[in-house]
Amino acid sequence: MWFGIGDRNDPMVVGTKPQKGTTWAFRFATLMIIEDNCRLTIKAIPVSEITSKTDVVAELLNYAKERIKIGVVCIDRGFYSVEVLSTVEGMGLKYLIPAVNTPKIKWITRAKEPPQIIPYTMGSKERQISTKLVIILDKNMEKRNFVTNLDIDRMHTRKLNEIYSKRWGIEASYRVKKDFRSKTTSKNYIIRLFYFLLSVCLYNLWEIVNIILAVLDQVGSKIPIITAKLFGTILFRVFELSGIGPPPDTAPKKCEDIQTTLNL
Repeated sequence: MWFGIGDRNDPMVVGTKPQKGTTWAFRFATLMIIEDNCRLTIKAIPVSEITSKTDVVAELLNYAKERIKIGVVCIDRGFYSVEVLSTVEGMGLKYLIPAVNTPKIKWITRAKEPPQIIPYTMGSKERQISTKLVIILDKNMEKRNFVTNLDIDRMHTRKLNEIYSKRWGIEASYRVKKDFRSKTTSKNYIIRLFYFLLSVCLYNLWEIVNIILAVLDQVGSKIPIITAKLFGTILFRVFELSGIGPPPDTAPKKCEDIQTTLNL
C-alpha cells in the first residue's frame, strides 16, 4: 500500500507511479484476514527500497501463525517470486497467487483450454520450486492463470476464483482506512507512520463493532450495520464529550509542520 507524499531524501521513501504530482511515497505491507464478514488487518509494517519481499512475507506470516489458523495465503502478484513462494511453502502453508505472464507462462497456456492443472517448475536451475499452474475461466469467461500448491482437481478449479476474489476486500478496506486517516502536509516519516497505523486501528475497531452487532442481532449480512462514516462521527463526538484534544480556544491556528482534518 502506498501512502502520501514523502521527502525523496528520507530513507523510508520509495519511488512510485505518478500520483498527486509526485513519484515519491511511503510504502506499507499489510496482512489481513479476508473471511466473509471479517476483514481485519492483523499486522502492518513499513517497507523501504532495500527491504526484501521475502523478509516481509516471513515476518507477516510468522506473526499470523502464532495467533490464528491460516487456511490459504492469497498473495498479491507483486510478491510473485521463487523466494517468496518457497518461504510460504517452507512454513507448511498453502498459497494462491496470480501467475505473472512471463514468456514461459504464455507459451504453456497459449494452446490450453481451461480448466487445466499443469505441473510447473518455477525459477532457474540455481533456485526453483515445483508447484502447479492452474488455468481457469473467470465469471466473464476470460482465462485466468494461478500458481498454487493447493490440492485441487479439475472439477473444482473454479473454486480458486472464489477464494482469490475475497482478496478484493482488501482494496475496499484501503478505501475505508483512507477515510479514517487524518490529512497532513507533513513529510515527517514518524507522523505519516502514526497516522497510517492509527487508521488501521480505527478500521479494525469499526470491523469488530460490526461483527459484535451482527452476532447480537443474529444476522449474517455482508453490509456493515454501522457505516464507516457513522462510526467516525460517533467516535469524534465521544472524543469531544470526553474532552480529548486541545480546548477550542487554545488550539493553534496554524502549524508549520502539520495541518490535519478528520476525513469522515
